[in-house]
Amino acid sequence: MQRLKCDEEICRNNYCRHCVKDVIQISNEAYCKSFDHKTNKNSNQAKFEYEFACDTGLGTEHDMHHILCNEEACDYWNFGECNAHEIHVDNKSVGAKCVTFTPKK
Repeated sequence: MQRLKCDEEICRNNYCRHCVKDVIQISNEAYCKSFDHKTNKNSNQAKFEYEFACDTGLGTEHDMHHILCNEEACDYWNFGECNAHEIHVDNKSVGAKCVTFTPKK
């Protein structure tokens, strides 16, 4: 499992750079497929899920996630899973993107 920090603030799964999803899907172009736009109806959902996980002991201080990745050109790709120790998803003009992506040598 990997650590995850996400700077995509308009994602409904993001609360203070913490992603509340246990499993994250990265596309074959290194975009976060788990990204989902915040709306007025779901804007506080991530906060409630994160607080619940922390209160019940399910949350971890290290933000460990299972990262499924389809970007075969990445050096961290390992047959559909990411083997980086930690990843960073950032807000790019074209969407939430895994900026840990490293081209294979």
